[in-house]
Amino acid sequence: MKATSHYSILPEFQIPDFELVPPNLRRVLESENIMKAGVSVTGDAKRVSKFLGVHSAGIFELSDLWNLVHDVRTLAGSITRRLIALSRLTEECLYLPLDKSASRISNWAVELSNKQVQYAANDAYAAFRVFDALERERRELTPIPRFPGCRIIPPQEPPSDNDYPIIEEEVEEYDYEPERTNLDGPEVEAANSWATMFLSALAESGIEAKAQHSQLKAYSLWHGGEHSVEEITKLCRNPPLKETTVVMHILEAIQLENLPYDDGKLAELRRRIPKPFVNGKYHWVFSAPNKDVGNRDVYL
Repeated sequence: MKATSHYSILPEFQIPDFELVPPNLRRVLESENIMKAGVSVTGDAKRVSKFLGVHSAGIFELSDLWNLVHDVRTLAGSITRRLIALSRLTEECLYLPLDKSASRISNWAVELSNKQVQYAANDAYAAFRVFDALERERRELTPIPRFPGCRIIPPQEPPSDNDYPIIEEEVEEYDYEPERTNLDGPEVEAANSWATMFLSALAESGIEAKAQHSQLKAYSLWHGGEHSVEEITKLCRNPPLKETTVVMHILEAIQLENLPYDDGKLAELRRRIPKPFVNGKYHWVFSAPNKDVGNRDVYL
């Protein structure tokens, strides 16, 4: 389930609830047989019930599955009910960043921009992939713990004229450093400049960039600056990036933009690739020949 505080842009006259929500979407949301997973989904489901008259069923809180897997694995002794931010779950389970900053302060009451649509799609897809990763971890535990049940959301009363917004449950950034500082030393500045020039060169050539600036920056520090993964984690940010994040950034840049690399240095990345990706997305790393030439036309 992906929801925000604003669901529709309405004219001044009243529109019946059944005309706001397509019948097929209503059937999906109200079905107990179709699971809808996310973080802090109780608040979303309550708003949908209250303001749109859709009484969702099959609502699954991803934090419940994380808490189960984490607490059993660490022998915590009891299963907590804290809510964990989706960005944290994505980083821990998929080893990928989930940027939720820019669109959080956007105006969702007007026609949505491409960035907002992308934000909503990323959020929903991340939740889907996080569920798969956590469920796989649960099944690997011995003995296998019982699957957490879905949240039961009672139907909400329709809003009154004096109604106030439903307050969301507080999401805990579990073991998360709230303050992060991007560092800008000379090596990072050089990598930033290269990434910007690379993207500009692609644009001038009429080629659509596939890799993100952050991925290209990590690649430049690794390939051009000849820094190790461990060094890059400390060069870019305080507190340091996770090593898996740096590895994934570098591999994404190489794969998406056909960039050159040295097989000797690639061995450093092979050792750090998370297990779920060894036979999947990055299987090519284990059979890749020495590739000291690549997209040299744009490697400045």
